[in-house]
Amino acid sequence: MAVRAILKWPSSKLRQVCDPVSDLSEAESIARDLCDTMKVNFGAGLAASQVGVKKSIVVINDSSIRSLKPCSRVQGVCVLINPTIEVVGKEKFKWTEACLSVRDQSGTVSRYSNIVLTYQNLDGETVVKNLRNEDAGIVQHEVDHLSGRLFVDLLPSLEKRMIFNRLRKKFKKKKREATAAKKEHSAEMRKHLLRKKRKKRPPKKYGKRKK
Repeated sequence: MAVRAILKWPSSKLRQVCDPVSDLSEAESIARDLCDTMKVNFGAGLAASQVGVKKSIVVINDSSIRSLKPCSRVQGVCVLINPTIEVVGKEKFKWTEACLSVRDQSGTVSRYSNIVLTYQNLDGETVVKNLRNEDAGIVQHEVDHLSGRLFVDLLPSLEKRMIFNRLRKKFKKKKREATAAKKEHSAEMRKHLLRKKRKKRPPKKYGKRKK
């Protein structure tokens, strides 16, 4: 369908809580866009909030999660509509996570080892699935996006602060470069308009005017 721009930290839209989905035809259109966007960016999963769509939809690459049935309507992904998670027990595991919305950063996150996932598929069926370990971690990461949470929020305070400091430096540098490029473009446009204006001036006539 279409490849959309992925929102990056510090976009405030990443912190919005998504609304429930009631229109499955709209959900399928969004899911196709999410699928295309995820694949172009080599992601394992993508939530609608990451492309600025405030809807409770997640897609996960079907090669990244074996416990869920691939979608019959959108090839190559599992589509989760209005997903909810129930934690089973207190057991946790640690693993490394990264995110397309938190560029070039990763961290060791603690996730629940055992969860029950409930969601709708694009056929309107309600699916209830027990997930463990890595599959449970992937789903928790993506579903967190629908509540405005990022994986960095789960890191120890010192590690979180270090990552946010690095992100701020990169963001400020990118902003300075964009401002400089804009100024340079404006200066070039002014020069171009000035040259264009000079060319339009009528040539000067020399000598005395004849009576």
